[in-house]
Amino acid sequence: MKSQQYKFVKELSESRLYRATQGFKAYNQDDITELLFVFVLINTLFVLDSSTVKFGKSYAKKSTAYGKFQYNRLTSTDLYQMAYFVNKKFDDLKPGRKKKKINFNERRLWTYLDNLSKGKKPDTTYLLRLQYQLGIGATHLLAVRRLLSDWNKLKYRQKQLAVTRLLHTMRAKAVRSELYSPLNNLARTRNYKLPGATNTELDKATNQSTLKRLAVAGATAYAASELGPKITRGRVGPKASAGLAGIAAYWASKKKL
Repeated sequence: MKSQQYKFVKELSESRLYRATQGFKAYNQDDITELLFVFVLINTLFVLDSSTVKFGKSYAKKSTAYGKFQYNRLTSTDLYQMAYFVNKKFDDLKPGRKKKKINFNERRLWTYLDNLSKGKKPDTTYLLRLQYQLGIGATHLLAVRRLLSDWNKLKYRQKQLAVTRLLHTMRAKAVRSELYSPLNNLARTRNYKLPGATNTELDKATNQSTLKRLAVAGATAYAASELGPKITRGRVGPKASAGLAGIAAYWASKKKL
């Protein structure tokens, strides 16, 4: 893959997802912890894969440039911003909301990313510790974490499975993130998209509350094209299914029946 495809990382001026979601207001604490874990997995993947190692190192360097995630830095990366909000700073995101107890160690994450930025071999055992710290229980993400631990020994189909699962999660929850386009480029260029894979994350996003949060997250166009045909079964016309508002309205009408 040509490095020019990742030239934009040097031009990042603000966390794209933070800007698109109005300060992550679309997300709850579970979203934040899961996306942080996903972003770290993706950054690790980029460093592990020979075609994206340069981008992976650059992204890790930018994510650690402002220190150990102690301050809100709009000019940093989505990964940095997630790390800032995931721990006690979550109070600033959702005042008054009860938080789940986690034991996230910001310093350990910073050290891990700093090592990635220097080209050191990823310590994949840290990913297991991070999984426990964040309370990640999603089985598909645990499977990806295990696959990344043996990336260089994986069969091609296993690599397809890992990338496809990450891509599906990003499409459902963070399609506006700065990491989505590079991941999609990697999947397309290296043929890492698993043919016929069911988009589990999008299949889950068929309830009204999730649709509402996705709309706030700026995923309207993608979610409409992906979810429209699945959840309307052809009963909503093209104009209605062109946006999440139309889909949400459809589900609201279904509840009244």
